[in-house]
Amino acid sequence: MSVHFADGRIESGFQLVVGADGAWSKARSLVTSAKPQYSGVHYLTTAIQPENPFHSSAVSLAGKGLYMALGDGKQILVVKLGDSSYQIGVGLRLQESWSSENAAPLKDPSALRQSLLRDGFADWPQMHTDMIRHSDGDFRAWPLYAMPTKSLSWQTVPGVTLIGDAAHITTPFVGEGVNCALYDSLQLAQQIIKHGIDDLHRAVSEYEALMLPRGIDLIKRSTKSGELLFAPDAPRSWLKAFAGIDSV
Repeated sequence: MSVHFADGRIESGFQLVVGADGAWSKARSLVTSAKPQYSGVHYLTTAIQPENPFHSSAVSLAGKGLYMALGDGKQILVVKLGDSSYQIGVGLRLQESWSSENAAPLKDPSALRQSLLRDGFADWPQMHTDMIRHSDGDFRAWPLYAMPTKSLSWQTVPGVTLIGDAAHITTPFVGEGVNCALYDSLQLAQQIIKHGIDDLHRAVSEYEALMLPRGIDLIKRSTKSGELLFAPDAPRSWLKAFAGIDSV
């Protein structure tokens, strides 16, 4: 197996290449022609830095974790980061092409903040809209993608396999993506230890027999959770599902 790098280098002699190169994996094309599909949801993310005078208000909402406000198919997220800043995420149902068609607003964060407050969240409580109003810095567009579950059924290809988002990218609505990727790594290592480097094909085959159903399950659960979180009656529908009851 040979690996071709962007700078023109070619390295060869590998018995097994493990694609761990994320949502837009180049290694994925070696095992399947399937590509991630757009979920219908974008997050527009910005931040509140520790030196921001409004930082204490973000602390009061999210503390050391996460705060989420949702309704009418929209969301505002406040997430504590390791540098004590808070990521502010605005979740919206947008066309897949929104990012490329709205490059100018993304480069004018002040105008984008005003647009969001005026057109998307005008009737939301001030404690939530202040998270947008007083955020600082640029916005990043984050369209969410997931692999189609029917594509997670490939035959094992000698010399290559996938882990994490490269294998089963999904939306983040159950919060298990990193855990799943780490478990992929553990199971692959266990199968290699079990069968040895002289039988890597069998090791990979048995690993993928475990990984693919688990990836399908994660994608399905996250898709369902996303539908509920962005439903017109959210958070009611999400709470009903979370509580396991038919009506509230």
